[in-house]
Amino acid sequence: MLVSKDISDKFFSIYYPLLYYGNSYFNIYKNINNSNDMFSLKPDKLYKIRNQIFAIRNVIDSYIRDNSQILEEENVKILKIWKKEAKNLDLFYYQENNKSVFYNIDLKEKLNIYGLTDDPDNIEILKNYPLIVSSIVLPLNNYLIWDGLFSISEISKDKRIKEVIREIIISK
Repeated sequence: MLVSKDISDKFFSIYYPLLYYGNSYFNIYKNINNSNDMFSLKPDKLYKIRNQIFAIRNVIDSYIRDNSQILEEENVKILKIWKKEAKNLDLFYYQENNKSVFYNIDLKEKLNIYGLTDDPDNIEILKNYPLIVSSIVLPLNNYLIWDGLFSISEISKDKRIKEVIREIIISK
C-alpha cells in the first residue's frame, strides 16, 4: 500500500532536511552539502543517519530550534509527533491474498503500514517471506508509514515467533 504523492512529497520535504541536519549534527558523513545530497546516498548510509536521529531524539528539538525561521508550523507539529511517536518495531512480515502484512510481534496485532514510493507488496527482497522486518514507523496524516529503510532477519524457531505464528493461524 502506498500513500498519495502529496503525502509522500510532504514526508520527504520534512524528512530529508532532518536527515541532512542529523548527518551534520552527528558528523556521520563528510561532503554532504545540502538536503538534496541526501537523495544520492545509498540506503545503508541513510539507515545509519536515521537510526542515530531516532536513538537520540533530542536532535529533533535542535533541528526545530535551529530552523525556526524557515520551518512551517505544520511541519514543526509533524516533527514533534515523530519525536514522540516514531517506533522502531520488529514486524513479522508475510503476504496474505498477495498483500503485505506487518504483524507487530510485541503487541500481537496487524499494522497497516504504508510505503512512500515503493509498495511493500512489490519489494523484491520481501518476496522471500516470512521474515522479521525491523524498521522505524512514523505517523503522518493518519497513516503509519515507513521510510523504506529496514533490516531483515531470518525467522528462528524461538518461542516469540512460534507464538506469533500460532496467533496468526488461529485468527484466520
